[in-house]
Amino acid sequence: DGTQTRGPRAAKVQFKDDFFLVKVSSDYDTLVEKIRQKMGLLFSDLGEDAMQLRYEDKDGDMVMLTSSEDLQMALEEGR
Repeated sequence: DGTQTRGPRAAKVQFKDDFFLVKVSSDYDTLVEKIRQKMGLLFSDLGEDAMQLRYEDKDGDMVMLTSSEDLQMALEEGR
């Protein structure tokens, strides 16, 4: 039928000079929670608004992620 199945995706998360890999779900809030859990081990003093998620689009622009719809667009673009 032409559909391709992909395995789990991972996102490279950068915070200052540190990098982490996080499994990506299609739900923005779940992704944010996974990143907070991963980073919280090292950066427990981060405030609620300290995190901004961005991805690099096909044109090389950094695009802000603020919702599950934004995340879906990023995942579709990355196919």
